[in-house]
Amino acid sequence: MAWFNKKKDELTPAPVTIERIKQIFAKNEWSFDVDEERENTLLTGFDGRFTVVRIIGESDMLTVATFGTGAILPAERFNEALSWSNNWNRETVFGTAHPHVDDDNDLIMNVDVSFPIEAGATDEQLERYIGLSVSLNISAIDKYIEDFEIPQPEQEEN
Repeated sequence: MAWFNKKKDELTPAPVTIERIKQIFAKNEWSFDVDEERENTLLTGFDGRFTVVRIIGESDMLTVATFGTGAILPAERFNEALSWSNNWNRETVFGTAHPHVDDDNDLIMNVDVSFPIEAGATDEQLERYIGLSVSLNISAIDKYIEDFEIPQPEQEEN
C-alpha cells in the first residue's frame, strides 16, 4: 500500500517496546522465548541460527544478534576468524561480525545489527528492521561456514 493511502497512526513512529516486538513476531508466526535473565530480550532462531532480539537502554537501540551455533571451530583458529570478520566488516554495510571464544574454548562467530530507535518506529519499520537484520546476519554466518568449510548437519525438508 502506498504511503499516502495509509492511516496517519500507521505513519507515526511510536516508542519501541518489547511488547510491540512480540506482536510483530506473532503476526509473522515467528516463535520466541522471553529471556528471563535479561530485560527486554527475546530468544529465537531463524534457519537454525540462534538469534537474540534486544532493546538496549530505555528504547535507545534495537539489536538483533545471530550466533553461528553449529559452526564451531577450535579456539586456536581465533586469528583466522578475526581476519575473516575484519574483511567482512570492511566489505559490507550491515551485519557486524565478531568472533567469540566461549567458556568451553569453542570459537563461535557472532553477527549483529543495531538500529537507533530513540525516535520510535512504525510497525512497518520495526518489522523491516528485524527481518533485514536476521537476513543479513544469516547471510554472514552462512558465508563464514562456507569459507571455513564447516560441516553442517543436513536439514529435513517439510
